[in-house]
Amino acid sequence: MNFKNAIEDFTEGIKYIKSGETHFKALFHRGNCYRQIKEYGKSISDLSKACEIVKDDAPAQNNLGLSYFENQQYDLALERFKKAIELDGNKATYFNNKALALYHNEQYD
Repeated sequence: MNFKNAIEDFTEGIKYIKSGETHFKALFHRGNCYRQIKEYGKSISDLSKACEIVKDDAPAQNNLGLSYFENQQYDLALERFKKAIELDGNKATYFNNKALALYHNEQYD
């Protein structure tokens, strides 16, 4: 997948969409594209904005946690993984991500 082209398209769309579910989705997907090309600051910015728009979206919280994790900000990642679990405690992936953050924080118990 060409993430840079996708980022350009999402960016163009965001110019015209200032609120609502569509704005959330554009930020969410652009943030994930930034994470794929290891531009973690931009990824965190977009996903944080998406999480402000829709506060109860577990996948958005989890993906923000992944961006923090990959940026080696394990404390912040842990907060987001916990939030994802709080919103949807039925996803094994969220628990796995939380465990990895705890491991990297050397919180073994």
